[in-house]
Amino acid sequence: MFRSPTPPALPHYLSNTQLVLAITATAIVVAVGGFLLDWALLGDQRDLLYSDGLAALIAALWAFVALSLYNKRQKLALAHLRTIAEVNHHVRNALTSVLYSVELTRNEPLIEMTRSAVERIDWTLREVLPRDQSERLQRSIPATEERKVS
Repeated sequence: MFRSPTPPALPHYLSNTQLVLAITATAIVVAVGGFLLDWALLGDQRDLLYSDGLAALIAALWAFVALSLYNKRQKLALAHLRTIAEVNHHVRNALTSVLYSVELTRNEPLIEMTRSAVERIDWTLREVLPRDQSERLQRSIPATEERKVS
């Protein structure tokens, strides 16, 4: 009753090593690209231009800013999903209790109305965050990492 066919992907953020590698790769690509462009346009008359190094430095700075903002946004999204998963868990537990207590009354119209309401709530919970997603989310980041995000 509480299953979803395909859970969406979890937000992913870059580790410090990946961040440094991406920034370094950006600087190298821009520096080599600038050097090759100067060589193609100026040929043998080309002297070593400091503009290639400066362009690489500026590109690395922009990459750092962009990737840092990306990481911050992804960590916030993951923290938000954790909160949703926790609320989802508590609501599902409460719905199970409601269903069991209504079954004890043996009042068919009440049981049917309650089941219908629970199904609508369940559908809403599945649309917000599928159960498989919340289970994956609980395993995705250690508790120490969760405290850093908050």
